[in-house]
Amino acid sequence: WWLDAQNGIAVGSTTPGPTRRTKILKTTDGGATWSVSWTGTRDQEICWKISFVDPEIGFVSIENLSGAGAAYYLKTEDGGATWTEILFSSTYLNCQGIGFVTEFVGWIGGWNIGTYITTDGGGTWTWKNFGYHVNRIRFLSPFLGYACGRDVYKYTAEPSAAGDPPTPVIQLAQNRPNPFSRTTEISYEIKEPGAVSLRVFDLHGRLVRDVFSGERPVGRFT
Repeated sequence: WWLDAQNGIAVGSTTPGPTRRTKILKTTDGGATWSVSWTGTRDQEICWKISFVDPEIGFVSIENLSGAGAAYYLKTEDGGATWTEILFSSTYLNCQGIGFVTEFVGWIGGWNIGTYITTDGGGTWTWKNFGYHVNRIRFLSPFLGYACGRDVYKYTAEPSAAGDPPTPVIQLAQNRPNPFSRTTEISYEIKEPGAVSLRVFDLHGRLVRDVFSGERPVGRFT
């Protein structure tokens, strides 16, 4: 998975066999050299699929080959330099496909498990009765994506509502001035304190600027 011409990650496992463990490599020089940014601690697991929502935030699914134990996935918030392991299920599930349309909204599927969705960044997962054997989930933009398994599924959303995370933003004002040449101001109002993510996309759904990501109190901000 390439974040740009120089930065990319490759996922898989250590030497195949009964002691294979998850492994992630990262390059910052276009693939000339690679360094290890993650190695797992449990046997019979392999990193499988990758999903990034922006250059910093990404997810990797972990397939458990042992047939027993819990299920996990990985998250990075620094472009793959470091990773955090997150519990997906305390009971065995064969996870393969993973796809997040925002940091908060995502899906995980796999062999014989159907597909699960989260709308709170992985805090909770809900089983959805679709997506048998989903092995790959890919978003081409915040407004268009596909999931592939026994069948192919298409995700679409209007630009104003694509994968809206459960944030406390209750009003996003028109930027002023509009049009503009060098600078513009974007105002938004928060109803209750919590996590806020403010991003600007172009007409094709490509990320232009990550304006703000963090905690905000109640109030109006620019």
